[in-house]
Amino acid sequence: MTDRPAAPPLDFAEETLIDAEAATVPPPPPHQPAPGLPRLAFAATIVLIGFNLRPLYSSLGTLLPEVMAGTGLGPAGASMLTTLPVLCLGIFGPMAPHLARRFGTERAVLGLLLVLALGTGLRAIAEIPALAAGTLLAGLGIANLNVLLPGLIKRDFAAEAGVMSGFYVMALCGGAALAAGFTVPLARALGGSWSAALGLWAVPCLVADDGELIAGHGRVLAATQLGLTEAPVIVLGHLTEAQRRAYRIADNKLTELGTWDEALLS
Repeated sequence: MTDRPAAPPLDFAEETLIDAEAATVPPPPPHQPAPGLPRLAFAATIVLIGFNLRPLYSSLGTLLPEVMAGTGLGPAGASMLTTLPVLCLGIFGPMAPHLARRFGTERAVLGLLLVLALGTGLRAIAEIPALAAGTLLAGLGIANLNVLLPGLIKRDFAAEAGVMSGFYVMALCGGAALAAGFTVPLARALGGSWSAALGLWAVPCLVADDGELIAGHGRVLAATQLGLTEAPVIVLGHLTEAQRRAYRIADNKLTELGTWDEALLS
């Protein structure tokens, strides 16, 4: 019996982290954010966004009896309300690659965080329609962010994909645990207002959204240096192939020279 050649080792980080822009944009050279504070800020932004992807699920469950008593929601309605975010994962998740190709991953993440914050904030209104609409909006944001964030890790932290994925998953679990453990004490501190406690989880979303704006600021520098009227990292589809290639080269060169740091901190 002849020996079969050994199968090549699997790189699970490479297999599981999908770049949503890969089908449209030619694969760029490995992108390395500038070292130091800008790189740490971008990594912290991704982790903070991950933290916000699970409080929607665990915060409502801890206050469900109060929600049912306060709104007159029956068992069937309560079941639908808690199931809705999970359904959103399957319904809206396939939209993510289209959003990334149309607007760019950074712009899509920014908009989806705003949708998540809006949906979470709507749950501060103690009415069934507001709870349902807020849960639907927040579920839409989470479903797409679940797809886009691993691609950002693969693209911008290729050499540290395993470590960054670990921090990202830790943030997911931490957000769920903190929301489960602190939502009831928050409601008590807010005078027994379960709706205010649910809506308060929009605050970390807004903090993460500001972090994404800061981390994305430096990426516009290369486009500015090239004299482009819009940053191709935001709207890649509107550029010619030559402009895309020029942007990638300029972006990488500016990163090597350290100019990225100065633009990011300005």
